[in-house]
Amino acid sequence: RLARGWARLRQYQEAAGSELLRTNDELAQLRAQLEATRCDALQAESQWAHIQSTATQKTLLLGRIKLAVLNLFQLTTARLSVPAKVAPEDTEAQLDTV
Repeated sequence: RLARGWARLRQYQEAAGSELLRTNDELAQLRAQLEATRCDALQAESQWAHIQSTATQKTLLLGRIKLAVLNLFQLTTARLSVPAKVAPEDTEAQLDTV
């Protein structure tokens, strides 16, 4: 009877050991997935920051171009004494007039 008890104990220990190995293996896989996901997220954040920076630069450039066109329009219409009936935000009409 005692021998059977020891045998059952060994079986439980082996089963628990096997389960622990499977759990540790799964944990290692999940940690690897987590690290890969963190790496992907970091790359995506870096790309997003680059996109935002590029958009900001292009927006600033567009603003400078519009101001330059408006300045050119105002100088030209003032110099030629042409009535300026173009809205300040209508860059295309300003270019057409110039």
